[in-house]
Amino acid sequence: MVDVNKVNQINAQYDNKTVKIADNKGQVHEVKLSIFQDGMAVTSDTKDIASYFNFNKNGKLEADEVAVLKKVISDYAGADKKLEDKEILQIFGMTSESPNAAKMLQQFKNMVEHQAAGTLSNTVTNEDGSKRTESFNADGSGTVVEVSAGENPKRTTSYYGKGNVLLKKEQADASGTTTCEYTNNEEGQPVLAKSSFVDKDGNTVSTTEIKYTYENGKKVALEAKITDSKGEITTKEEKYTYNEQGLLVKTEGVKTKPAKLKLPNGQTGNSVEEYTEEREYHPNGELAKKVKTTGKLNLAGSVSTSYYNENGQLTRQEMQKNQLRIGKDKNGGMTLRQETTTQSVDFEYHSNGKKSKTIIKNVDSAGYPSETVQQFAEDGTTITSKEKTYYKHGAKVDEKYEGININNRVGLPSEKIEYEKDGTTIKQKTVNHFDNDGILVSRDVYDKDGNKIKSYDFSEVDGVFEVSNQVSRGDCYLLAGINSLALTEDGQKLLKQNIQVKTNDKGQKEYTVTLPGAANVRENLKKRGVPEDKIAIQESYTVTEEELKEAAKKAGRVYSAGDKDVLLLEVVYEKYRNGVAETLKSNSDNKDIKNVFGMSLNLDSKQAKDGDYLSGGLAYEAIYVLTGNAPAVYINPKAKECPVCYIDDNLQLHLTDPNGNIVANYDIDSDGPTNAEINSLLEQLEKDCASDGKIDNFAATAGFKISSQEINGQVFEGRGHAFSITKVDKDYVYLANPWSPDTEIKMSREDFAKAATKMSITPINEEGKKDVTKIVDKPIDGRDSGDNNVKHKSNYTVPKGKTYNGMIREALVSQGIPATPENIQKAKEQFEAENPRAVHRMRKKGRNGRRRTVLYLYANDKVYIPQFKIS
Repeated sequence: MVDVNKVNQINAQYDNKTVKIADNKGQVHEVKLSIFQDGMAVTSDTKDIASYFNFNKNGKLEADEVAVLKKVISDYAGADKKLEDKEILQIFGMTSESPNAAKMLQQFKNMVEHQAAGTLSNTVTNEDGSKRTESFNADGSGTVVEVSAGENPKRTTSYYGKGNVLLKKEQADASGTTTCEYTNNEEGQPVLAKSSFVDKDGNTVSTTEIKYTYENGKKVALEAKITDSKGEITTKEEKYTYNEQGLLVKTEGVKTKPAKLKLPNGQTGNSVEEYTEEREYHPNGELAKKVKTTGKLNLAGSVSTSYYNENGQLTRQEMQKNQLRIGKDKNGGMTLRQETTTQSVDFEYHSNGKKSKTIIKNVDSAGYPSETVQQFAEDGTTITSKEKTYYKHGAKVDEKYEGININNRVGLPSEKIEYEKDGTTIKQKTVNHFDNDGILVSRDVYDKDGNKIKSYDFSEVDGVFEVSNQVSRGDCYLLAGINSLALTEDGQKLLKQNIQVKTNDKGQKEYTVTLPGAANVRENLKKRGVPEDKIAIQESYTVTEEELKEAAKKAGRVYSAGDKDVLLLEVVYEKYRNGVAETLKSNSDNKDIKNVFGMSLNLDSKQAKDGDYLSGGLAYEAIYVLTGNAPAVYINPKAKECPVCYIDDNLQLHLTDPNGNIVANYDIDSDGPTNAEINSLLEQLEKDCASDGKIDNFAATAGFKISSQEINGQVFEGRGHAFSITKVDKDYVYLANPWSPDTEIKMSREDFAKAATKMSITPINEEGKKDVTKIVDKPIDGRDSGDNNVKHKSNYTVPKGKTYNGMIREALVSQGIPATPENIQKAKEQFEAENPRAVHRMRKKGRNGRRRTVLYLYANDKVYIPQFKIS
């Protein structure tokens, strides 16, 4: 316990003393020690020096700690009452030769300057671009504003009262705002915190109430209650234990929340997770070891152990994770499986304290090991070399990264060796070549005997669209679309004719890419009543040579790796999708625009919230925007029942059961109209391939759910992935994966029909356009692609709120024809013959839970109502 009387005596003894101290510019000031007050804030530019006096480790200097500070300053100043630089360093056991001497001197003087001025306004910009601005008064009151880096930054504002007591905190980002207010005890410690999260639309999503308990000034317990928008409550309880030095040594907690499912072992009700965290310390008080253990229903959990050196640097992390996998057996019953994975990471540091090396080792749930060794420059972030060994579908792979720009080259090693399952016999070797900026310029592929079997030139935009691999970004749909166009001569022409190259006045090339489909999108938005100034979509986009070069530097981490022409389209399509996002945001009150073909974008997705509008989309929509040609589309109405496909080490697709096991026959009803629909598209492609064994008149794509895990036999959940269709024969569909588009995938037509969640064929020439109209009446999946192909001059504008049936009924009555159900049906057939694309279809769930097709018209569409001939 602190002797309050003694503390008050020391403060009184030193408050009126004056000491001469030079500031950071060398000017000497008379510093009255009374400037140091109870509740002084420890700020970012004084945190290291103040930590020597902040014995309570609570981010502020309280009365007893300030008393020590005053006494130390006075004592070391000596009889001349002047505190020299060497005497400041002596306080901390340092000399001018000590590694951190300059930093500690600066921070000590910062502390003195801030308190002497009575206010502090300090902004720190970190290496990642995030910022922290502090505005404090001498008594510790003030605000701290922190803004994270990125396109959608999070802004956190903390408000403090006298004594650096936290009163309120606000966190705001694109998704909404969290506000938390604190009730504090006499010591300035929070005893109650109430917060709420309000989304961007003003809806309260959740509320939280936290109660804190203290003993002898230490927090010993916490109780939290979180209520979501449905009224469901999650609770959390924690207890804290301290050692004799007052350092936290153990945290015990339990979290209870409503169960999301019933387990096969009979346990139901709430989901309970228990966890502990234990800490050990070095003699100097720095954290030495931290062990965190979590457990959920005694069936899953993890153990994480972290080790630190005496300088507070992390030296090793170890983790063992036990994951609960829940699936269904063939009879629809629940199955339960527990998997274990391990990981360790070792850290080494340069003499400047920055990271110099990491060694990451993993063992996956199938028992396969992996190891990644990374060397870093003295800045601690730039990777100078990397070696990686891992197993892909049970076969070993070695990767070596050398040169520059390695941070961006995810999946783009200097050399990659893939082995057979025996782990020693080389299957294939790939060598990537980079220029002086670390940009991929060419690739050579060798067989097991060292013979070069493939060679690629990626050095420049040349009007030929060649192989480009998807790596990190979720734009498989776009790359599958581009690849499907690039397979044919006419597809190559469509892409090439839309790119114009010129040299600007700076001698740099500029690439202007026209998007024919974007022009249609703009017109359709205007038809929906969207004003010009609220349409951020352009018909063409220009990319400078420098802009393309910067994108090429990020190939692997941000963009596809390979052909520069493909990269150019990827950059342009990202600009287009950014325009889609801006248009959707500007017209949030106009819901109709989401139905315009070309406007597919989920602003609520995690990627979109992070500012990535390129990830996630439809392959046939991308082809439409790139070419302006409308596709014929099949969308499986039972997509949720489609099997998850496993991709083996040869990139072949296999159907799996709900437990992730490969099956020869997947039991799913694929008969009826939907099966006929997909077969009609496949038959057209088969016909197209009959003469020369390849597709000539279409760009064709397909979508599947694929395993989110790459290890054989560990398939439990799927995610959507797009593929190009390269050819079709009477027995098989041949595909290309954007991950490796030059690898042929062969899938039986029966399996394809069962597994495909969607399929499209887009005509790329006049022959293809004739055949598409023979296959389907409505080439677009229920959304507007452009001209409604009205055969006569329009004589009617669809008013807002007018139903399709209502319009036909009124037209019949006006022509003196009874509006019987039979007459309405006949009139619809005549109307649709005159207006081939005016009527749209939407799948909707009825009251009985079954899905049905609803026909509708767009408001403001101009259509032709004929003189109906009802026999």
